[in-house]
Amino acid sequence: MKKIAMAAVALACCAAAFGVFSVRADALKVLEPEALTFEAGKYAQSHEKDLYFAQLRPEYVKGGLTASFILTLAADKGGEVRDSGNDFFIVDAVEYTNGKRLAVRYREIEGLTFGSGFVVSDYRSNMKGHVPLNRQRGFEIDIDGSNSYVKYFATRSRLQGFRAVRNFGPFSLGCTALDDSSPEIREYAADAEFYLPNGRATIYAETADIKHHGEGFAVGAMGKLTRYASLKAEFRDFDADFLPGMVDAHYDARQKLDRVAGAEGRLSGLFTAADLFFDKYKIYGRITFEDYEQTKSRFTISGNTEIMDMARLELFYAQESGVPDTADYRDAVGRATIVADIRKDTRVKLDLYNGYDDAENSLESIKLSAEFDLH
Repeated sequence: MKKIAMAAVALACCAAAFGVFSVRADALKVLEPEALTFEAGKYAQSHEKDLYFAQLRPEYVKGGLTASFILTLAADKGGEVRDSGNDFFIVDAVEYTNGKRLAVRYREIEGLTFGSGFVVSDYRSNMKGHVPLNRQRGFEIDIDGSNSYVKYFATRSRLQGFRAVRNFGPFSLGCTALDDSSPEIREYAADAEFYLPNGRATIYAETADIKHHGEGFAVGAMGKLTRYASLKAEFRDFDADFLPGMVDAHYDARQKLDRVAGAEGRLSGLFTAADLFFDKYKIYGRITFEDYEQTKSRFTISGNTEIMDMARLELFYAQESGVPDTADYRDAVGRATIVADIRKDTRVKLDLYNGYDDAENSLESIKLSAEFDLH
């Protein structure tokens, strides 16, 4: 208990320095944050001890620069402080924007998609989703011109990607490059889009190649069907050792190309996605389905909603199976987040994660906490 008491005193001192106790001395004015939140709770993760934690998150704003930091104290049931190395004080996020032309960000990356999603589809850098002990951050640089767009990102897992798009009125051309040095994976792609005159639909095509593995292409169309729904339909054709949408929501959590090593032949099939949006009820959802010949299908469902302006709910589930005649492979992941507003400045948060890539890689995590706005 001595260790946890000493750490708690240190955390309280930090809170005082960040203005929790309304210190207004001129010498500390520079430390006063624009916003300050305190979070406390418990998280449990498979293969790890249950941990109790307390966390401070000050946020500073200066012109186009925004920065936030996290101070964390975590201990097990017996009061033993978790030796988390440099995790006691970390840079949570830094963002610099210069109008609409330039943005530089360091943060957890979520929902990153390039083009139609044939190469990068809903990538998340916070490994394995809502798992407190497996989070990581990455850099993003966005340069937006009048007729062009360039994006670069890189993560601590040694994945980096580049995308450039050039618009020619209703027609656009794009290129994508990915590099992962652990293990070595390189992928290159080119795509084109054409926006129909009525503005309700887009047709597109994309081709991609994974170095020392396979290549593939996709052609499709997407558009708004009604005020409540849009639809995407895409034909895909690729080598058996090529993975469409390889960089996805849990790319960092699985064995990447190992699960198609040695696969032969050619596969083709359809990818479809339906987006549903009911603005009046604040309900948004997406359903996708992939079905290729000689292989099992993949299904995902995701969505979020607000309940009476008091709670927010986010869900995601995916189930897929690998190519036949390769290593036995089954991959599923489920995530859920519930945030309930108890008062204007108080929230209760619940994060759940359940995923497995093979039996030995199964992972479960649950986090329950209360968050308070202090400033």
